[in-house]
Amino acid sequence: MKFCLLNALIAATALLISCGARQTEQTQAHIEGGLEHYVYKDSTDRVDIELDITVPIAADSASALVRDSLIKVIDSEFCYIWGDTRVMQSYSGEDNSLKAIIDYYGSNALKVFNKGAEEDYNDRMQYLAEDTTITPEERQQRMQDTPRWEYSTKIEQTYETPKYTVFEHNSYQYQGGAHGGVGGYGTLTFDSAGKKIEHFFIDGAASKMQKLLLAGLIDYFSDNDGRKLTQEDVMQWLQIENNQIPLPVRAPYLSADGLVLTYQQYEIAAYAAGMPSFILPYKDVMPYLTDEVKALLRE
Repeated sequence: MKFCLLNALIAATALLISCGARQTEQTQAHIEGGLEHYVYKDSTDRVDIELDITVPIAADSASALVRDSLIKVIDSEFCYIWGDTRVMQSYSGEDNSLKAIIDYYGSNALKVFNKGAEEDYNDRMQYLAEDTTITPEERQQRMQDTPRWEYSTKIEQTYETPKYTVFEHNSYQYQGGAHGGVGGYGTLTFDSAGKKIEHFFIDGAASKMQKLLLAGLIDYFSDNDGRKLTQEDVMQWLQIENNQIPLPVRAPYLSADGLVLTYQQYEIAAYAAGMPSFILPYKDVMPYLTDEVKALLRE
């Protein structure tokens, strides 16, 4: 009986949706100011995906290094889009254009996500077919209301000086749950030779910066709460060990106004806290930065 009910539900749902993938591929390419920008969009009946990527044109050795680093970010993101399991091979085509590379990762990521979304849809269908507390009309409506999966990723240049350039990588993923999740590598800073800056803080900086970190978090939570909070108020928000505030996992952002620190969802607080972010004046944070970073900031 359950098998017949499931087959009936499949047939009824099939009448309401198109068969196979709903291909809506859209691509946009743009070159300006030494940067190449490419957007890839596509979808199926279950998934929407978008890659919005900006990288330097390889005009010299420095820009070629930056470009290569950003392409490796995309490769790492999509080859291991679900944890430590490789889901696709790295791009190995002869065409090294940004379009060819992003088309490869975009189309393969769509297949990976569509497979997961189809499995999720079938699981929901099986569950509803076995649920005897709802009517056939309710089953059909709930299947129509099955949320679409989404994945988007973006790399953009956010800041540039004669000594360094900053790109930022962010992604968003939704797999039909209560809410989606924000990810990505965050801020990527490169010096004028194209070298990526890996270390921003000296050893032991976090323990020496507790007052600065706490002051920044007080400002963040006060702005979001609408009132000036106390140290005790903020510490109650945090989910940290030994009351020691860690430095963010993501690298900081060297902005014109100061050093921007941003924590990820769940990194130091609950999901409702968002992504705590604040600016530390360079005059306050300079003693805790590496010599390499100080050189970038020195006039």
